[in-house]
Amino acid sequence: MNYLRFILVSTLLITYSTSHAQFSFSTNASGQCAPANVAFDNTSTSGVHFEWNFGDGSSLFDVTDPVHNYQYGGSYWVTM
Repeated sequence: MNYLRFILVSTLLITYSTSHAQFSFSTNASGQCAPANVAFDNTSTSGVHFEWNFGDGSSLFDVTDPVHNYQYGGSYWVTM
């Protein structure tokens, strides 16, 4: 079986803000086998625009809680 393993990292991307934004997210990827749709739960506060990089060459802009399809098992460095 090809299991998915993730390294989750939230990175700071602020275009303009008058408050203190805190960026974080979680996922449902634990124990899934590839291919798999992985849902990301954005738990950030005060953010407006989000850039997601899924660690497999794919990215997505301005989606709060994306779902991404991983075709292959492996380790992925995901950033927001």
